[in-house]
Amino acid sequence: MRRVLVVAAVGLALGAGVVPAASAQPHPAIVFDDQRTSGEVLLVDAVQLPDGGFVAVHDPSLAEGGALGPVVGASNLLGPGFHQDVPVTMGTPISEPQPLIAALYQDTNGNQALDVGDHGHGHEHDAETRDAAYSAGEKTIGDDAEVRPYGESATTTGSVSPLLVGALTSLASLMLWAVRYR
Repeated sequence: MRRVLVVAAVGLALGAGVVPAASAQPHPAIVFDDQRTSGEVLLVDAVQLPDGGFVAVHDPSLAEGGALGPVVGASNLLGPGFHQDVPVTMGTPISEPQPLIAALYQDTNGNQALDVGDHGHGHEHDAETRDAAYSAGEKTIGDDAEVRPYGESATTTGSVSPLLVGALTSLASLMLWAVRYR
């Protein structure tokens, strides 16, 4: 369901026959598909970062009060624009199947390091020094995935159809291409 939210603006623009002008600011977006991993590095399929920033992976099982759980992995600082196959280094390797949420953050404090609360270093960042999440209204821009270490068997969880995800990803790519080369 989150995948549909991420690319909904692209789908609506294409469905209405509207293609934004090349100078239009792209919207932040992310695609994080289910995957198998060695456990140390995950790949986020695609991100659009209008002002640059980071991809942070959160553990939803430790979330409190509707907030995202703690950060368990992060990308390096990414420049503005579209990025594919973004590597995210995990703080602790994944040893069993688990759901994870990848979210987008801006480098709002300008220190070129991800600062979003306690992420395994034993200290909290206060509100003035935290990097802000990209959001749509009050919702953080993110996507969830089931991540499994190699050797674990997959089970169907009733998630979004891979065909639908592929079609939406293709639409998003087409839209980004149209904006870039118009």
